Amino acid sequence: MANFDLMRQLAEPQGGKIVLLVMDGLGGIPFAGGALTELEAAQTPNLDRLATEGTLGLSHPLGRGITPG
Repeated sequence: MANFDLMRQLAEPQGGKIVLLVMDGLGGIPFAGGALTELEAAQTPNLDRLATEGTLGLSHPLGRGITPG
């Protein structure tokens, strides 16, 4: 159960925009010979910039280990 009173006490106004990025199904498997996975090999300058300048978090909307759908 969420403790909304605690959340209100801890919240700090930031005045920025929010991006919720859901990256589902990215558990790529590296190819033989030490090659990178698809995500490791991808060139992601915009995601890299978001990661360095933004605030990161993790959400478990259904609970750990429960697959949605």
